[in-house]
Amino acid sequence: MWRRVTLDVVIGHPPERVFPYLADPERWPEFAPAVASRRRIGDGSQTVGSRWAAVDRIGPFRIRFTDELGEVEPDARVAWLSSAPWNSRVE
Repeated sequence: MWRRVTLDVVIGHPPERVFPYLADPERWPEFAPAVASRRRIGDGSQTVGSRWAAVDRIGPFRIRFTDELGEVEPDARVAWLSSAPWNSRVE
């Protein structure tokens, strides 16, 4: 059975201070306990199409998948495409 979970969090900082954390997958372990690691695949600047090898913790399990940067609107929105067996949205 699938369940939809929605969580709203208000962060008391301006978008230009918060956005760099959301836009950089290698920093996600700093604020997301389920994120074990993100490692950039390839070289060059972070642009749409850039990919990361991802590992998340789900209970005692480690789930490996790939994330790809799909869209960026600086200081407002970042969209990722993922091969993970779940999806999420952060704005």
